[in-house]
Amino acid sequence: MHKADHSPAVSAPALTGREAEFAPAPLMVVHPDGVILGVNGAAEELLGRCTGKACWDMVGAIDERRQPICRPGCTGELEHAQALDRRGLARGEPIRLTCRKAGDFVVVEVRSLPEASVDCRVALSRREREILQLVAAGMSSTAIAEELELGVSTIRTYALNARKKLGAKTLAEAVAKGIRCGEIGG
Repeated sequence: MHKADHSPAVSAPALTGREAEFAPAPLMVVHPDGVILGVNGAAEELLGRCTGKACWDMVGAIDERRQPICRPGCTGELEHAQALDRRGLARGEPIRLTCRKAGDFVVVEVRSLPEASVDCRVALSRREREILQLVAAGMSSTAIAEELELGVSTIRTYALNARKKLGAKTLAEAVAKGIRCGEIGG
């Protein structure tokens, strides 16, 4: 573990032991003000020497709309939630970014997502994108039909067409491919 040059009023929980040093994903302990206090070996390998620097500058994750996931103050979002779990791009690679409250600090984990063969040249219709987005939000076909004032069979047809265009076997796979291709938000 590398100690921070930044001296907060409270001390950071240590990432110690075999789990921290040999963790499969880069892990960082971040102060509430966004300064990285400590990292494991995987984080240093991925990000270089980042202790004492701003987390959002070092991770630099963006969402499918090319909007920053990591930004000044993002650790403050954890006051209302125990964890934030987002997918996006960091350094051009698909990642899963998980930020968890750990006492007064935040533990940030960055995992690479496997590349899947996704043809992102397909274009979903506005309605197909809208329905996949609602499915991604956890809504059932019946609930989507009610919200959009359409029939359930119409919703299922749009979902089936989206699945076919994305080359997905299941609706869950269509949602994942839609997110990866930037057709819908994550």
